[in-house]
Amino acid sequence: MTALLDQTVYDTLNSLSNSILALQSRPRTYSVPLYDLNSNEVKLTVVPLTIVIEEYPDEFIARFVETESYGSGDTEFEAIDDLRDQLVDLYLELRDTPDAELAAPASTWKRLLGKLAHG
Repeated sequence: MTALLDQTVYDTLNSLSNSILALQSRPRTYSVPLYDLNSNEVKLTVVPLTIVIEEYPDEFIARFVETESYGSGDTEFEAIDDLRDQLVDLYLELRDTPDAELAAPASTWKRLLGKLAHG
C-alpha cells in the first residue's frame, strides 16, 4: 500500500512539474494600445489600435492580429516600432494594388486598413 501511495505521489508531482515547465516556456502575453504609426505618409484614423505583445526570454514580438502583421525586436519598443513599419508598408502596398488583383485575405486587410488609416 505504501509503495502504491509513493508511486501515486511521485506521478502527481512529476505531472505538476511538467505542467509548470510547459507554462514557463510560454511567452508572457499582454495587450497595449497603439496611437501612432510614426509615419509622415500614413496616419491612423481610429485610435488606439490594440496590439499584442509576446515577451520571450531573448525577444519581443508585437502583433496586429487582424492583418497577421508582426514586428520583432530585442525590446518591446523595438518590436512595436518594427510592427509600425510593417503596417505602413502593408497599407501602402495594398492601397496601390487594384482590388481586382487582391485575393483573400489581402482584400479583407485592405478594407480594414482603409477604415483604420489614411495616407
